[in-house]
Amino acid sequence: DIVTTIDDDAIADNHWIEHMIQVHSRFSTAVAIQGRIFSMPRNSLTSIVEQLHIEKWFLRHLHEDNVFSTMSTKNISLKRKDYFLDNLQFQEKKLYGIYGSEDVDMAYQMGKKKISIRYDSSIQVYHTERPTIWKYIEQQYRKGMASSLIQKDWGRVMHKNTTHFLVPKMIDVLITLLKNPLTQKKFYLYPFLLGIYSVADIAYYRGKTKMNEI
Repeated sequence: DIVTTIDDDAIADNHWIEHMIQVHSRFSTAVAIQGRIFSMPRNSLTSIVEQLHIEKWFLRHLHEDNVFSTMSTKNISLKRKDYFLDNLQFQEKKLYGIYGSEDVDMAYQMGKKKISIRYDSSIQVYHTERPTIWKYIEQQYRKGMASSLIQKDWGRVMHKNTTHFLVPKMIDVLITLLKNPLTQKKFYLYPFLLGIYSVADIAYYRGKTKMNEI
């Protein structure tokens, strides 16, 4: 049996279940399969920024043979038997219940137990992003706080591929904006988009101080 998760504001591709079964059969030793996420509506500012964030986040955690070292419950499926046998659980009663990233914490639980997660882009969902800029900024702030919580619980070793240096990251984001067809000619939006993208990093630094006090 396969357990699947999807957000209540996401729509699955017409072949979602079909592709999921096929991929689980192909990666028979993988407990979890992560699918691809598209931010909707595609031309909105929040979707452009979030799609950029998702793609870079996924690339940082994608390794040889499609081995994946994180997860997002917006589009994840797990083999039911292995899930329960390995006593995996979402840490909703801790601070993750406030800031989110219970799924990332679970991915690290799986990594500690040498449990395999794979990624496959054929399993697709379309996720509706926050309707206003302010709600999106609030979401990014929580992500930054959750990132500091993940680091407190799992240590820097688990984040060795993550760059939390703001200036290099902003340069990287700027290059991506220049290459993205939706943003490459909209130079007037760049300061705004870069500002939104930096919110999570600012919250991360604030969260490091707060988590050390707990």
